[in-house]
Amino acid sequence: MTGPDRPRRRAPFDGAPLLLPSFAAVAVTTLLVDAALGWALVELVGPLVLAALVPAALASLVVAWWQNGRTVRTDAGHRAAVAALRSSTDPGPGLRDAATDRARVLLGSPRSDTWLPPALLGGLALACVVAALVRSDVPTALPALPLTALACSFLVRRREQLTRAHRWLSDPPYPEEDHP
Repeated sequence: MTGPDRPRRRAPFDGAPLLLPSFAAVAVTTLLVDAALGWALVELVGPLVLAALVPAALASLVVAWWQNGRTVRTDAGHRAAVAALRSSTDPGPGLRDAATDRARVLLGSPRSDTWLPPALLGGLALACVVAALVRSDVPTALPALPLTALACSFLVRRREQLTRAHRWLSDPPYPEEDHP
């Protein structure tokens, strides 16, 4: 079937089917961070802190789900722009502006967006190590391992995003004469 009677195919980044896989990734990441933070706080403060951590973890999942769904519903080109920046490929004439805007937003974000989360995770890891030394209790230092890994992975991922955004703006993957 060809011509105007042919049903329109959905674009790969268009709408809700990507909401669930994307939310699954966000949920797993959120739960890993919450688990590492919870483990560290239980070691530092005690098991009573679990009464506050479980509702906080559930609340963070709800917020992540809401933000993820809102992004998909309000900006259909967002995922295509992120994918274009990640792979440094031309998303097509209709989504070039969205990718350029996303790159500008990343490069225009405050430096605290890059350094504050790892600094907080590193500070909590350091607190675990100091508490283990003071208490002479080695298991108290164990949460420092995943906290340090999370801080490092956040820094590496953020640096990669900023490098890709800079590369996109300085040398876009499409001919300049094709883009006004």
